[in-house]
Amino acid sequence: TGKRRLKVSHNIEAAAFMLLNERGELVLGGKNELAAFDGTSATPLWRERHEPPGRGLLRTARAA
Repeated sequence: TGKRRLKVSHNIEAAAFMLLNERGELVLGGKNELAAFDGTSATPLWRERHEPPGRGLLRTARAA
């Protein structure tokens, strides 16, 4: 209906998208992190943080 149903403090840097997965969890994705919340109670279910890979030795040497 386009109306806000829940308001959650997610603390995700640069939140970019939200989707509803097959288990009914609201999954929020940001810069380095994903978090899922229960769609009815807004209870946090899980959170994953992934740091991007480094630039690597060859790219660092080429950039210098």
